[in-house]
Amino acid sequence: MERFGSDELTPHGMVNAYLNDTWLKMSPAFNAELCEKFNVSPLEFDGENSSYLQQYNSSGTRFMEYLEDYGHFEDVPVEFMRENVKKHYPHIFDTNDNQMEFRL
Repeated sequence: MERFGSDELTPHGMVNAYLNDTWLKMSPAFNAELCEKFNVSPLEFDGENSSYLQQYNSSGTRFMEYLEDYGHFEDVPVEFMRENVKKHYPHIFDTNDNQMEFRL
């Protein structure tokens, strides 16, 4: 998180799925390699319960929490994401010639 200058990651995406007459939340952001790197268990999805937050790592220490819920969107909210990232991490943008490009 050094590049972001914060221990907050925004926005963090999740997926809403309508299965068996129920809305479920899922966070597909951490693959097995990232889970191992961050010492968290991979999320399990059973098709009946939401699966979107590894609140604690394998040592029992808080790993993550959601600080803000931006609601859900019908499609990927690219402009919202761009503005949100620009607001929280303005130093990662190159604003030469009024072109905003990620410098990751």
